[in-house]
Amino acid sequence: MRAYAIMAMVYMANSTFVLAAESCKTTVECAQAAVTAAAQAQGAVKALEADIATLKAKKYSIACKTVTAMSGRARFPSVVARLSEQDSKDGYTAVSGGCEQVQTNNNFAFISTRPDGPTGWFCQTGDLPGIPADVQVQAYVVGCRITSQ
Repeated sequence: MRAYAIMAMVYMANSTFVLAAESCKTTVECAQAAVTAAAQAQGAVKALEADIATLKAKKYSIACKTVTAMSGRARFPSVVARLSEQDSKDGYTAVSGGCEQVQTNNNFAFISTRPDGPTGWFCQTGDLPGIPADVQVQAYVVGCRITSQ
């Protein structure tokens, strides 16, 4: 955001010079307007260079966590694994997720596995046609955040 402010300063310096150049009556007035505009632009460029140096000096790291949730037993169970409110406040966002069948000896299929907003992962399973099952599904959501030091 600061870069936009600096670019605006450069633009304003240029505009100042153009307006002054259009209204100056003598060569000296035009030269003074050019010097003033150049000084303003140079100050903006120095500020931008300082911001770039600061960003280059920072080190970034990524931290991730996995949250799980288990459904109850049902014929078509569904569940959402969700990052906590505190995780969201700490900057974590859901980046991945998945589902796991809990009973491997039953025949059932995943009906849906998808993100559920910025903090959750939704899973739903169901039995195969003609083979009723009473099953559970476990959902996983992986949340990550990027921090600078």
